[in-house]
Amino acid sequence: HTLERQHRLVKEVQEIYTKQGRISRFRFRHGLFQVYLYNRLSAGQQRLLHGQVARHVEELHLGQVEEIAGQLARHYHLADNRDQACRYYALAGDRAARLYANVEAQLHYSRAIEMGERIPITKSFQASLYRARGRVMERMGEFEHALSDHNNSLELARSLDDPELKWICLLD
Repeated sequence: HTLERQHRLVKEVQEIYTKQGRISRFRFRHGLFQVYLYNRLSAGQQRLLHGQVARHVEELHLGQVEEIAGQLARHYHLADNRDQACRYYALAGDRAARLYANVEAQLHYSRAIEMGERIPITKSFQASLYRARGRVMERMGEFEHALSDHNNSLELARSLDDPELKWICLLD
């Protein structure tokens, strides 16, 4: 709390109750403080810091990560941990889609698909990402994009020779 009391750079904005106990959330009093301090770090230090933040936040929210999946995805992405970023972007997309936050869901699924192109993920998982984004695009009235995503999903299912996955993709 030194930054809050002595330097007045941050302020406590909320207390959160997790399975690990009660924690406080802080926010910089002004965005320029955050930008100034962050920009003084090297790119490597920024990546390390984002990785540490992601791991600590993940530990604090054990069993409750779905609610903060978007934050975790962003921190893992900025930490260049593509596996975890992809996983959490997909989870954040699922949550947003369930809440009918379609633009947010589309963004998270797109980032998961982008991450998935840079790391080895299963074709089945990749197909599920395209299917999920395709359903969101349908709800948004973006039918050409939805069709493209459903076709990508079906093509992946066919390449796996998985009759059940092909059937699910055809139903979508």
